[in-house]
Amino acid sequence: MANGQETNVLNIRQSSTGADRNTLVLMRGYWEELRAGRDMPLRSEVDPREIAPILVNSFVLERVEEDDIRFRLSGMGLNDLLGMEVRGMPLHSFIDPLDRRTFNRDAQALFDAPEIQRYQLFSVVPGSPTVHAELLVLPLKDDEGRVRRAIGSLVSDDPTPSLPRRFRLRERSSTHVDIFGPADTTVANYQTYQTRSLAKARSAKAPHLRLVKG
Repeated sequence: MANGQETNVLNIRQSSTGADRNTLVLMRGYWEELRAGRDMPLRSEVDPREIAPILVNSFVLERVEEDDIRFRLSGMGLNDLLGMEVRGMPLHSFIDPLDRRTFNRDAQALFDAPEIQRYQLFSVVPGSPTVHAELLVLPLKDDEGRVRRAIGSLVSDDPTPSLPRRFRLRERSSTHVDIFGPADTTVANYQTYQTRSLAKARSAKAPHLRLVKG
């Protein structure tokens, strides 16, 4: 996926422990390292091999139209959570219809402001325990400087979902993208992750990262 090429060389299911609580920290750390003091990274700079252990719960989004945000690439863990293939589907597919209007309105600021967004979610299915989830979305520029892509992760406290889930909104937080250095702990956590995990992940057999063409 580096150099603007979206390929099918990696499998997003491998090298993950499911809904790892560190996934969102590591995704944010990777994004911070890529942007290197700029407002945000370029889409062409994203290389999934560099975040292999968290790919199962991660994704790349494309803003197709102003109010149409879709999954361009997605981890197999997202398919398990939704109960169907996620590629090509709208971002709001994971959101309960009762909250989709609010979610879609708020999600536009990801690209328009632009801003980093984090959502606290929950899902209630009769006869089943409540499942909690967190969604982190980080904007990316294309090579022409337009904010039309994003990278992020969605994790839940149900690593092996037996039922498809749609989530209600509990809380949303956002940070306007600006040119300033990241928190030291964010970079430190990501660098520690690189040291301990990346070499092992790169030596593992690499399955597929699926692509939605068009």
